[in-house]
Amino acid sequence: MRDPESAVRAALFPGTVAAVLSSAVLTACGWIENRRALAPHNGPSQWVYGVAAGYRRKPTLRHTLPGFCIHHASSIWWALVQQVIFPLRRPPRSLGRHLAEGGAMAALAGFVDYGVVPERLQPGFENHVSLPSLVAAYVAFGAGLGLATWLLQRKGRSGRV
Repeated sequence: MRDPESAVRAALFPGTVAAVLSSAVLTACGWIENRRALAPHNGPSQWVYGVAAGYRRKPTLRHTLPGFCIHHASSIWWALVQQVIFPLRRPPRSLGRHLAEGGAMAALAGFVDYGVVPERLQPGFENHVSLPSLVAAYVAFGAGLGLATWLLQRKGRSGRV
């Protein structure tokens, strides 16, 4: 494993791609299901303001911005865990393999988020979208991790993404 600073730097891209894709799915599902596109992003603010904050429906700087930031930071954390479990290796792996690894990470994240941590540290997305939408968000999260790590692997070979 590389030094902690370079590992975090390498996790920024996959974590950001995963956060953006899963946020886009949550936004779309929030709009489709409740006509409140940003409500799912209030969920993680319960980490800061308590469980009741996770149920806020309207977008506010106090709840929505911390929700986005917590989701993004968590996504980078999971990208870092992915590097530990599935380090980039030679020979390069296929896109399908990277997507499978991203899917495994999304499944692990979902299990930890909803099966291990206390309610206050859960994402809170489930307060605003249905289970199928939640699953779609985790699928997008895993796809983001997989696609981004595949692109990083390609960059390592060619010098560009």
